[in-house]
Amino acid sequence: MIATHHRFVPPFPSWREISTTHI
Repeated sequence: MIATHHRFVPPFPSWREISTTHI
C-alpha cells in the first residue's frame, strides 16, 4: 500500500512515512 508519501502506509511500522516526511 505504497501509493503516495504519507497517505498509504505499509502494514509494518510507519518507517516509510518517517523516512519521507520526518527527514
